[in-house]
Formats: sequence, C-alpha cells, structure tokens
Amino acid sequence: MYALGSASSASCASATGASPHPKTSSPCNIPARRRVYSAMSTTDQPIRATTTNTTLQLTVAEGVGLPRGSAYISPSALSALECVAGDVVLIQGNRATVARIYPWPTNDDPAQLNTGGVTSATSAIRRDDRAIQMDGLVRQNAGAALGDLINLRRVDTQAAISAALVPVAGPAALGEPELRHVARSLKGLAAVAGDLIRVPGMGLSVREFQLIATNPASPVLLDAGTSIRIQAPGG
Repeated sequence: MYALGSASSASCASATGASPHPKTSSPCNIPARRRVYSAMSTTDQPIRATTTNTTLQLTVAEGVGLPRGSAYISPSALSALECVAGDVVLIQGNRATVARIYPWPTNDDPAQLNTGGVTSATSAIRRDDRAIQMDGLVRQNAGAALGDLINLRRVDTQAAISAALVPVAGPAALGEPELRHVARSLKGLAAVAGDLIRVPGMGLSVREFQLIATNPASPVLLDAGTSIRIQAPGG
C-alpha cells in the first residue's frame, strides 16, 4: 500500500521500507536542516540506543566488494561483542552509524562471505582481532578513513515506523513504481538519521538519498511496514 504526496514537494510510500538521511561526512551538498517530526529522530538529535556494555576499539582496514550495509570483524571480536552474524552494531567514528556485522571466513573461500563474488579479506587482516572492514558507504557514514580507530558495540534496533528521505540529486517527486523500487531496495537495511543511502537501478544510475529523520528516534531497521516519505531539499 502506497500513499503518494504532492508530486511537487514530497512522495510517500508505506508497506515497504525506506529511510531518511541527514548530513553525513559524505561530499553531499545538502546541509542538515532543523525539522520537527513527532517522535522522530533528526540530524539535530543524538542517537538513543540500548547496547551491551562491551565496546571494542578497532582499526579501519580496506574492504572491497562487501555487501551493502555490512561490516566484518574476526570471529573472536564478534564473540567479544556478544554478537552473532547479522546483528546490528553501532560504529562511532567522526559520526555514528550502524551496520550489520559478520565474521570473516575461516578459510580462503570467499563463498563464506555474506554474498557471492566478494573478495575475501587478506590472511593478515583476518588474523587481526583489532581490525574492521566496512562497506564503503558505511565507512563514509561513520566518517572514518583507512587506519582510523573506531568504537564498536552491539545495539538494539526497532523496525522503523516511518522514515524521511531527501534526494542528493535529481527530482524529489517519484511515481509509484519508483517508490516501490526504493522501498524494496531498502528493506532490511539498518540505518540512523544522518546516513547517506544509495538505491541502485533507478533509471540509468544509482540514486543517493539523505536520511533526514526516523521514527522511532533510535537505530532502526527499514522493513515492509515502514512508511517512506521523499521530499524536496528545503521542503
């Protein structure tokens, strides 16, 4: 079920996941804006999250071909965080973001990674319990460069009731087929207000959106019940 807003100002979708995305460390030209959303987190509000007491400080290593929204650490580091594969973690670099966490494969078979065609981590990195590899956009959202230290801990998430997105470029008004595609593409993605989000296969290229607000005001999972609003910059 989709409810479409004014084509000139905003588009809405429900019954499929999507998310808003505020100012990040990315080269996005859209500044963070102060908005009022009932019970929603925005770029101006701190992340409120329930976590375990275990925090690891890890060094960012290069990750190539990792699944979208994912991060990889050693099995022993995963155990120390009291996580299992696919749990959501809070990554604190120059800003905070979230990702699904997985252990590196225990051998040289890249098929053990979470998706096909992924380049396996080097043996040296896999032996290092102090290293983390992230999907490039996750690393960008965390504001972390290669070699930086980040703090990592497990975080509880809730299904997003609603999420607001602003396109980085291109038109804000989307038709129902495009809204459905956005919702399907974002389903299952862990996110926080402020994240940059990429949606593949819209026209001839990838579309980028900034997640500007979420309800509830905490790290969320975008799912089939999330209501999505896409609005024009400054709207």
